Amino acid sequence: MARSTANANSLDAPFQQMITRLAWGELWSNNDLTCRERSMITTGILAALGREELTLHLKTAKRIGLTEAELRQVLMHVAIYGGVPAANHAFSLAKELGWGE
Repeated sequence: MARSTANANSLDAPFQQMITRLAWGELWSNNDLTCRERSMITTGILAALGREELTLHLKTAKRIGLTEAELRQVLMHVAIYGGVPAANHAFSLAKELGWGE
């Protein structure tokens, strides 16, 4: 988030401000879901869509204490509902980032 805001210019500064306000201000700070639940949802969506932000969210999931079993289940859901290639890529990326033994 800080890097995106710092790299903003006249073209995308309003967009970056909106994303910061909506994603971090309203969505992630809402108390209806825990941070862990939001992390699992976000990781699953990004994995299914094959988005580059998946790396950031896999690191965040590890930092906030998601367990290996929780991540495995998220990515297995991705395989069924988003496609095996997407899940395979996400598993591979997670292993590169230090998940698993």
